[in-house]
Amino acid sequence: MPLCEIRTISNQEMCRLRAFHAQGVALKYSWRSWSGVRRHDGVIVFAIAQADVETNDSGFRSLVWSHGAEARFGRQSGQERLAHCRLAVCRGNAEGILLPDRAQVVSYDTIGLRVEKIDEQYWALWGSVTQSRRPPRRATWFDASRLAS
Repeated sequence: MPLCEIRTISNQEMCRLRAFHAQGVALKYSWRSWSGVRRHDGVIVFAIAQADVETNDSGFRSLVWSHGAEARFGRQSGQERLAHCRLAVCRGNAEGILLPDRAQVVSYDTIGLRVEKIDEQYWALWGSVTQSRRPPRRATWFDASRLAS
């Protein structure tokens, strides 16, 4: 058994790793993880390939987990991503990093996502879809509009 393994990584893998690192995301499986938890605020961050993004009049969406996820992400990374999907649904928000199809410059900015379970799949939604489904804002004791009435 070798003491160490030399691994060649693709440009897309390197872009993904750099983007997660720039966001301060802790990855459980550094070479295989496609989602993680940002250290300073605990937000779930998903890497989303631009080729997987679907668009329509309601905004954008991307499949982030389904039963076939193990084939794409590997068994351990697929289970990790499923756990992150469940957490994102419970919390009501997450963030995403869009990865280019080819080795291009990656923007390390994130987009706000809402993860929803539809049938047995988890979808990341953003754009006008998330705006229309956002829960109403609760008034608090310091809410200026409430104080005016």
